Amino acid sequence: MTDIFTPWRINRLELKNRLVRSATWEGNALPDGSASHDTALFNAAPAEGGVGLIITGFAFVEEPGRCLKRQLGAHIDAMIGPLARIADAVHKSGGKVALQLAHGGALARQKLTGMIPKAVSAEAPAVADLEVRELDHQDLARIKEAFFLAAARAKAAEFDAVELHMAHGYLLSQFLSPLYNTRRDEHGGSVENRTRFCIEVLKAVREAVGPGFPVIAKLNSEDGVTGGQTLEMAIESARLLEQAGCHAFEISGGSPAAGRKSTIRPVKNQEDEAYFLDNALRIKDKVNCPVIAVGGFRKRKTVEKALKGVDAVAMSRPFICQPDLAQIWRQGKTQDPLCDSCGRCLVLGLKDQVACVKNQA
Repeated sequence: MTDIFTPWRINRLELKNRLVRSATWEGNALPDGSASHDTALFNAAPAEGGVGLIITGFAFVEEPGRCLKRQLGAHIDAMIGPLARIADAVHKSGGKVALQLAHGGALARQKLTGMIPKAVSAEAPAVADLEVRELDHQDLARIKEAFFLAAARAKAAEFDAVELHMAHGYLLSQFLSPLYNTRRDEHGGSVENRTRFCIEVLKAVREAVGPGFPVIAKLNSEDGVTGGQTLEMAIESARLLEQAGCHAFEISGGSPAAGRKSTIRPVKNQEDEAYFLDNALRIKDKVNCPVIAVGGFRKRKTVEKALKGVDAVAMSRPFICQPDLAQIWRQGKTQDPLCDSCGRCLVLGLKDQVACVKNQA
């Protein structure tokens, strides 16, 4: 069994332990998308608490792909300086940091962007009730370029890696899902075709950052809805993405319509934990690069059990509640996190910024 505090690598990036702070909606960027002082502190806190790799909340790569107010931006060069605040704060706290890059696609907010959202397929079942327009080939070229430039900005801001958001119903995930993708061109139909645009983006990002810079994919292992992406589809996509040069996968799941099978679920007991672990293990068996498991991890023994099969474990809400949890475990303690998975930290983030409500009392 791999110990939590055994070092490991993603491409050339050396990490001091197997704990990852998964991408977390921060809700504290400035109105233009600039990282604020609070954004830097929020990401530095778990690094100071001993977490090896921090992944930021999703940063939009172009204005038409913006989803939420106070969302982090990586869409223009003016964001490089503010983004560097995050990287510098995490590095000074002893951690490494990846910038998560995303595009909302059909989930982008017209009230924020002033533009009708673009969908992979305008007539797909998942967008039947939405006012959207279908992406044409000019749109695809522009979005690929937007990911290229955003990745270059991440490297210029001295991030250690980038993560491409291919999960949770956002644009790249929409391409992978037959519920969103009913295209009849080279980007639709078979799993290979539906993965094609994700591979094009991956290759563009790798070109932007160079061979030694890690590129991670957060991949939906299942959409959790009838007609959506299944585990078998995800396995095939993962194999294709690895062949195209992906350095690691973070295996998640869920989509906006998934209900009880959503990305964020209640965790009342140990049986509720690690709800995407089996999927991560299946994908790990089919790829050679590192695999990170995410989804409802809480107890130390659950993390340790997972590390028998995957390379690292990612958590979010426990580190919001206790940024120093890794240090506590490092001291040999096995106490359970104080987080009870109430989810109110994220609800608070939609009104103000993410914080543990227990710590606000």
